[in-house]
Amino acid sequence: MPGRTETFTTYSAVWEAGRTDCRAQRITGTEASAQQQDAVDAAAGESTIEQLAATCAVSGTAPWTTPIESAAEARTAAGLAIYCPGHPEMDHLRDAIAAYRG
Repeated sequence: MPGRTETFTTYSAVWEAGRTDCRAQRITGTEASAQQQDAVDAAAGESTIEQLAATCAVSGTAPWTTPIESAAEARTAAGLAIYCPGHPEMDHLRDAIAAYRG
């Protein structure tokens, strides 16, 4: 249903719902955790923590199902690999990173 808003508090709940579009909103804290900061650092300016979180929540869409075709996509993927290692499509993302890096 277009325009419908749902709130999820865990990534696994979003993954189970099969969302392909998501917006992340910080619900606790103002300081990034070490893992979050490492992920933002790995993304090297390509993605904010909110963008990584929103991308981590979705499945069945890029970058989880597509090849990496640019340095910018590779940096975002590197951030995602750190930010959400439990993503159900992480194996594909890691394979895509390895293929891009050759």
